[in-house]
Amino acid sequence: MGVRYYGAKAFNVENIDSDMAGPVNNTIVLPSATATASIVVNVKPKPPVLTVAQVAYEVTRDNRGMYRVGKAVGSIELGMVCGDRITQKKRAMYYEVPLDYVNLTRMPKSAIVVAQCA
Repeated sequence: MGVRYYGAKAFNVENIDSDMAGPVNNTIVLPSATATASIVVNVKPKPPVLTVAQVAYEVTRDNRGMYRVGKAVGSIELGMVCGDRITQKKRAMYYEVPLDYVNLTRMPKSAIVVAQCA
């Protein structure tokens, strides 16, 4: 938006000019510009949270390198964030949990401890 001022003079054939006519003005209104943009947000999936069971299990590896859920080694509070999925037993998924989250009742044989997470 803006205001512009105009003045006018007239010239005759002998190139004699008139006095400046009083200034006039008009207001310029520019059309509004609208723009659209689209944004794609890639959201990282939420890590699984311990919601199913409070029991933590040790994990052992068999001679083929497969992980097997072993004996219970302690308890863990519900709502803790779990790590990577380690193995599956029937329909239950077992995820790694940090050892410092576990209230140990017996020492695990391995450094990996799992719990059911969803």
